[in-house]
Amino acid sequence: KVCPVNGRSAIVVEGIQPQVMTNENGILENDLFPVSVEGWKRRGAPTVYAGKDKLFEYINGGAEVYLSYSFIQVSKAVYVKNGTDNSVKVDIWEFGRSDDAYGVFAKDKAGQGVNIGNEASLYENYLWVWKGKYFMSIEPYRGDISPDDITFIGAAVVDNIPAGEVHLPAILMYLPEEGYIQGSSRYFHKKIILDNIYISDRFIDRNVLNLSEQTDAVVADYKSETSSLPFKLLIVKYPEKSVAEESFKNFVELRESWGEDVVKTGRLHTFEDLKGKYSSISCINSFIIVTFLVETREDAEFYVNNVISKVEANQD
Repeated sequence: KVCPVNGRSAIVVEGIQPQVMTNENGILENDLFPVSVEGWKRRGAPTVYAGKDKLFEYINGGAEVYLSYSFIQVSKAVYVKNGTDNSVKVDIWEFGRSDDAYGVFAKDKAGQGVNIGNEASLYENYLWVWKGKYFMSIEPYRGDISPDDITFIGAAVVDNIPAGEVHLPAILMYLPEEGYIQGSSRYFHKKIILDNIYISDRFIDRNVLNLSEQTDAVVADYKSETSSLPFKLLIVKYPEKSVAEESFKNFVELRESWGEDVVKTGRLHTFEDLKGKYSSISCINSFIIVTFLVETREDAEFYVNNVISKVEANQD
């Protein structure tokens, strides 16, 4: 990672207010936005959108995706550069768990990693940051805004956010290292996230995998030495083994209903679609592991078996 804030050994932050009360819902929150940051000044008080209804007011049409995580509130502030009309918008999203803040960061980010917060990514003059239970997006609002402007404001605001307890979602430990495409993993809970990831030529309407707020899931891209195109690996952990077994059964019945050829080897089922792509699935303990759109049966099964080995090795 490369620190993008060049030539500034210190950032002067002034006027941090201790608390903000939102009258409508009575939520007391720390004011995370400094009033000024060396050459930039916050325009007015931050706007807070707490809870489901307020989030729909802010981003009507895209709120459900964020509500699939443990969303608490999002706070918005605009910073204006002294003597200009140039301004930057900062959104700070608060979630119930650091896992979920990471999940939203991984979903939204683009570009290259930078050294801000726990993880951050910069694409042109857009910045995304994960820090503890907070996810931040910093973007141009008006005027000519450079990447240095964005990272300068972002670093100052992030430094003002309490660190808290930080860890990557535990399910990420089961992802195989071999063939993993860096930065491709997406952590989530509900079907709405998987619906926006290409895993099949057919849209899967029903929630056959029983994804819910009680499931932890990760999907990632892989490319083996023998594959010409990337493929997907999905791991889901359920609260109970019985739900995992039901989800496994649902998936097998769905693929069989599509008329796909299947090879059953013990607890591993491998399907071949009409385009010659393979998908393997297995159920172990409270986990299901699935590969999608794989060019060879060998790779489809290899990556599922790799995860099975990791699950078995980490049994209590």
